[in-house]
Amino acid sequence: MSDIFLSYDSRDLQRARALASALNDYGWTVFFDRTIPPGQTWGQFIGKEIDECQCMIVAWSTNSISSHWVCEEADIGLKRKILVPILLDQVSPPLGFGSLQAASLVDWQGETESSGYLTLIKAVINRIGPGKLLGSKVEKAFNSSPKPTKTGGQPKNKSDAKLQNPQVNNQKNEVESFPSIQKPGKTKKSLAFWVGIGILVTSMTSVILIWVYPLKQKNSGGNEVSLKIWTGGKIYNRAFGRGCGSCHDFSSNPNLFESVKTLSKNEFITVLKNGRNGMPKATNTIMGVGPVKEAGYSEEQAYDAVYAYIKGRSDNSIPEGKLKKAK
Repeated sequence: MSDIFLSYDSRDLQRARALASALNDYGWTVFFDRTIPPGQTWGQFIGKEIDECQCMIVAWSTNSISSHWVCEEADIGLKRKILVPILLDQVSPPLGFGSLQAASLVDWQGETESSGYLTLIKAVINRIGPGKLLGSKVEKAFNSSPKPTKTGGQPKNKSDAKLQNPQVNNQKNEVESFPSIQKPGKTKKSLAFWVGIGILVTSMTSVILIWVYPLKQKNSGGNEVSLKIWTGGKIYNRAFGRGCGSCHDFSSNPNLFESVKTLSKNEFITVLKNGRNGMPKATNTIMGVGPVKEAGYSEEQAYDAVYAYIKGRSDNSIPEGKLKKAK
């Protein structure tokens, strides 16, 4: 079992290997070699590593955001609450993963003093604790005797003495020992301090957004639409597990709201049934969406519903945002 599972697209292998090597330098074991040994299946080898790792780093890039396998692995990490996302390119994470703050390693060339890299290391430590190398450095920092400082006189009692000892204050120790996650002599304490402050502010902001956004959604009535349009919206947002937009909202793939302007309804339904240009057949996943089952829709009714929703979004007769069924 590895400490960290690194999820990435095979086209980013060189960057993934460099990151894995850097993490190894700090004493963590990293799983990133996807070569399945003879006699083993994906579930036996890679699936076992995903299930047993303590932390999963997903590397979002122009390649991985459209990778079915990377998204599936990241979804498992998200459900296990061990996911730490990073950006290899300046991209938006797929639908469902945007709420997690990602450490930016865009243009990263292995610099251990870069703010994005330090943010990643801090996040991993928060998940699973320091690696073997980091652990020895932290232990040494905590056990070393502090240099004498002028305190304006002897402490009056043991309680005062503890207050004057920097090793007693856990928060101060965390900040002062933070430079130990870097390789010696490369970064000043001031950089580590401000990086730590930035991480703290970012974490607090993320927590607030996670609390506030669901409340906002809950209190929002949404736009009232027919059952057919509402069901079509659910198909669009849930098909293939992450919704149609997880692929079609990116510039490298056809935009459905634009494509439907030139496709007839019959042509659109034919694409859903048969697939096209790498897009898989969609009938089974559409019929597996919960609201489709609840409405008792046939295949033709489901096709009609998702077409009506996409067509409405295309001509702006259906506004973007939350929808609710008309009473």
